[in-house]
Amino acid sequence: MKKTLTIAGAILFFASMIACADEALFLDDFESGSIKNWRIDAKNIPYWNVEKIDNNYILNGAGPSGLNGGSDTWQDYSFKAKIEILSGGCELAFRVTPEGRYYIGFDTVKGAFYLDKDKPWGVKHHLKGFSVPLDSYKWYTINVTAKRNNIKVFMGKDMLFEYTDNSEPLLKGGIQIISLNNSEVRFDDISVENLKN
Repeated sequence: MKKTLTIAGAILFFASMIACADEALFLDDFESGSIKNWRIDAKNIPYWNVEKIDNNYILNGAGPSGLNGGSDTWQDYSFKAKIEILSGGCELAFRVTPEGRYYIGFDTVKGAFYLDKDKPWGVKHHLKGFSVPLDSYKWYTINVTAKRNNIKVFMGKDMLFEYTDNSEPLLKGGIQIISLNNSEVRFDDISVENLKN
């Protein structure tokens, strides 16, 4: 009887661990050779293509142009992407809705790194910025976690900064990847995971 209860307890424990695990909301490694997982305006299609480099498919974007993914209903999540800036800069936007968006920008020309918010669209609020040396033709893994009004940004395993938005925070929305004006950027291994805890 005791052994049966122990096994049942172990099953319940592992079931609860699985239930609490982060849930994949979006994944694109571009191995399909297409951008079918993204929404794009027809006028921007010529700026984006998937190419094969060293047996790996990557997304190449020229700017100014962007791709949208995900759902307006996503709330707390982590957004991870690999970026390689060949020239200029790029932005990774999150909690993107018709109401506004947050975005992290990388500019290799100015050596600038910034977190901004558009709310409403077109009204820019500069939240945080500093210099981070970014080399052209080098891959960086960026991970953003957005939980309630708290935002954390990581490069690789290192946390670059944490920001809490106490001024009308955006609490839900999809993602966007943007190649800035006169820029060429590569993207790969883009994923979004739901943060349950």
